[in-house]
Amino acid sequence: MSGKSFDPSNSASLDDPVFVLRDSLGALAIQILSTREDFSKMSYEQMLRELLDIIIKLHTAYDQAHL
Repeated sequence: MSGKSFDPSNSASLDDPVFVLRDSLGALAIQILSTREDFSKMSYEQMLRELLDIIIKLHTAYDQAHL
């Protein structure tokens, strides 16, 4: 699943799309949580628990799609 511009020997080339997806899961989790909850009404502990739950689900989906 390599992108057209991916070249592992060239540090200036674009990253392989599968790695970009993997590295974006945390940001995606925050976006998902922000659509579900009002951050101003959540404690930091609650935010972290919710983010962890979302990240676990995203990792499971990622693993199932890329085995």
